[in-house]
Amino acid sequence: MKENTRIYTVFVSSGYGGAGGFPESFISNEEIINKLKKECKGIDFIVRDMLKEKLNVGSVLNELENLPEEPDGVLIFGTYKREHYSLALTGLPTIVVYNLFEFMHLPYELYYRKGKVLTTCIDRINTTSPSVSEAMFKDLIEKIKLIQALKKLKESKIISITPHKYMCI
Repeated sequence: MKENTRIYTVFVSSGYGGAGGFPESFISNEEIINKLKKECKGIDFIVRDMLKEKLNVGSVLNELENLPEEPDGVLIFGTYKREHYSLALTGLPTIVVYNLFEFMHLPYELYYRKGKVLTTCIDRINTTSPSVSEAMFKDLIEKIKLIQALKKLKESKIISITPHKYMCI
């Protein structure tokens, strides 16, 4: 690979939107990014936190369209409102990460048929066992590495040596 894989990463929520009080143990957006950076070598995350930075969907999409170089993929944490769907439909390889126990509705027709979007879920409030929580995070990492593999394929050149003039013979 010539350069690092660039993934535009958007947090649309704080990671906790459940009823009741704030959880005792919680994984923040910053902690997730730090953990991903540690686990995903060769990947640069371009991070936007919509709540913290007071951004709306339009401004995020505008920035994404006007970046000097198109990123290799999009990673979205916590889409739970209809207005957030457009973030997943940029045409770039996309992963939508749901926060366990936040309102999780998967728009099948939109994401899977039209958008070809991968989804996964992580436990940010530590309600599952550590092994389950870790398995969820590993699933996210493996999906992120798929974007890295797609970038590598786009940059690859194939040399074919054959005794035939055309390969289809």
